[in-house]
Amino acid sequence: MDCSFCGKEIGKGTEKMFITSKGGISYFCSKKCEKNRFKLKRKARKLGWTKDYRKEKKTRLRALEHSRAEKEENEEKETKKAETKTKKEVKKKAEKKEKKVKKETKKTEKKEKKVKKETKKAEKKTKKK
Repeated sequence: MDCSFCGKEIGKGTEKMFITSKGGISYFCSKKCEKNRFKLKRKARKLGWTKDYRKEKKTRLRALEHSRAEKEENEEKETKKAETKTKKEVKKKAEKKEKKVKKETKKTEKKEKKVKKETKKAEKKTKKK
């Protein structure tokens, strides 16, 4: 049998049983536990020497570790996203440069064609004369 307050195992014949008016039964291993529960109205999970406190502390630590691990994973994902964004930006810039170069070459080709037409016209005029 375990103490209702601290959770410590109670030896036979040493426990103290307390029955409430509602029919609840509490077992206590010592006067310390009994006093903390009823006279001082303390909660077992808030006192470091109880089993409930130790259980709650473990769960809190697990939750902290889990949240830290999630944060690290999120940070890693964000850095990967940032890296992919920069790669995409570099590709976009390269594509823009290529487009500019293509436009410029088309313009120069057009100009060259115009010049050729004009020279042909000028040659034809000179041949006619």
